[in-house]
Amino acid sequence: MVILVNANDSDGDGKADYEESGDPSGYYINGTNDLDDIFILRFPRLGISTNDMPDDLKVTISVLKPGTEAFTDNAVVYPVRQAGQQGYYNFTLSATSTRLLFGGTGTVDMGIEGRAFGEQVTIRMQLKKGTKLLGSDEIRVLMAPFFVLSNCDTTETVYSGAGPSPESWPILYTELTNALHGVVDVEVIGSARFVQDYGEIGYTRLPTGMSTETPVSVMDRGDSAFMSMVNSSQLR
Repeated sequence: MVILVNANDSDGDGKADYEESGDPSGYYINGTNDLDDIFILRFPRLGISTNDMPDDLKVTISVLKPGTEAFTDNAVVYPVRQAGQQGYYNFTLSATSTRLLFGGTGTVDMGIEGRAFGEQVTIRMQLKKGTKLLGSDEIRVLMAPFFVLSNCDTTETVYSGAGPSPESWPILYTELTNALHGVVDVEVIGSARFVQDYGEIGYTRLPTGMSTETPVSVMDRGDSAFMSMVNSSQLR
């Protein structure tokens, strides 16, 4: 399973959501606008009628460093995927919650939030009756190291600048930033990682051989602008 890091600032406090600290008070879904950044973690129900489930049956969900028994907050799990819900890297549902969520057939959806670029975690689910372990299963989750864009999105706005040399690109970038009034936030993580709300700068060749940098605004989803490139043949 591959998910993205929650790298925008849904609560407007000046910090990316994945940088929110606190154990565990810093892990929560920051309102309805944050739900799109919380991926669905789907579990099968137990196939046991709610009325037939023992009173001491409980489910534990843990987030571990792969190959170890050490907990990690590189990802956190939300028992219920809803605004205001607190997240955890290790928690045990009460017998009542286990009965309500996992009784019967079908599936139950929890939430998972990526909090570390390019890292992997193991999500483990254990079922216990009292202190006796009845069963355990786990999956590996990878947080994508960068946000990958689709080249199939419809172009909405094109910003283009011409120049005979690479030195022209800083001028274009400055003009682009001014034109968008800060809508697109270009953020570098580590050496050169671009995350949500960012722009990609590319170039194509004019018939005269001049290099033309062409960042293109392809989509606007609420407070996020997504950028891609188009060929000069599309700039007509």
